[in-house]
Amino acid sequence: MDKGKFEYYANILNLGYNFSFEDVKKNYLKLVKEYHPDRYVSLGQEAYQNALKKFQEIKEAYEYITKNYEIYFKKDDSINSYKEEANLESYYLNGIHYFKKGDINSALNCFLICHRKQEDNPKYIRGIIRCLFTKNRRWMEALEYCQRLIKIEPLRNENLYLIGKCYYLLKDNEKALFYLKKAREMGYNLEDIENIIDGLEPKSIVKKMLSKFKKS
Repeated sequence: MDKGKFEYYANILNLGYNFSFEDVKKNYLKLVKEYHPDRYVSLGQEAYQNALKKFQEIKEAYEYITKNYEIYFKKDDSINSYKEEANLESYYLNGIHYFKKGDINSALNCFLICHRKQEDNPKYIRGIIRCLFTKNRRWMEALEYCQRLIKIEPLRNENLYLIGKCYYLLKDNEKALFYLKKAREMGYNLEDIENIIDGLEPKSIVKKMLSKFKKS
């Protein structure tokens, strides 16, 4: 049995670190109902295909978990003795690797596995947020993680940038500008922060309006 694969599939079924066999069945039934492709037919081809893919992943996960459950949780399994910190770091580095390759779903799964074992570790939360930024339907979820991150580590400039970027994606320009400026004041000058701030500044907006007016 592949321990990493087992935990990957456990994450797909929204299972934590320790879970019962009944939890597996319960989550499986809930998820197959939620992502059954027939529910998405009226929402268009893309929504249907995404649901179908998720539905198939859920079924694969259930089959693998139920088949290997007893092996994974047996008393003498090395799951009880491995060094968790090293294991989590391995998952985290895999997540970064997948993210750089553009395999966002695999990256997100790695970061979520880490987060479920150490919920207050900020670097795992940052990984989740950056993955969710690429999924426009999950920006509100990203905001929840950003707010949690700010509570854990309120003075880190990167965290201020992330919540500012999230508000920007959600088109809450006032809050976006507040946090992005704060991040810049605290020394954050990476990524697209300057471009976003310039685009949100009132004087910049006025310039754009005047430019459009002149062209017309």
